[in-house]
Amino acid sequence: MQIGLKKEANVKREKLSKAVYEKTRYSLVAYCELRELSYDSLRKGFLSEKAKEVLKADGIDVNQLKYRNKPEVEAYVA
Repeated sequence: MQIGLKKEANVKREKLSKAVYEKTRYSLVAYCELRELSYDSLRKGFLSEKAKEVLKADGIDVNQLKYRNKPEVEAYVA
């Protein structure tokens, strides 16, 4: 654990594709096409400012997401 980062207890994290499907009933690929987002970037764990704004507008909390194959402190969040 890095200095200055505290571990959040009892926070349920969910995967991005599941969160998108539950809110919109679209697969992640279709959602990215409709919202003009980069599917490959999201799949690899990169959230750009545009992607964060779009996800928040659709009611998806980006702070509760689990990033693919990466611990929270190593995820690339712009």
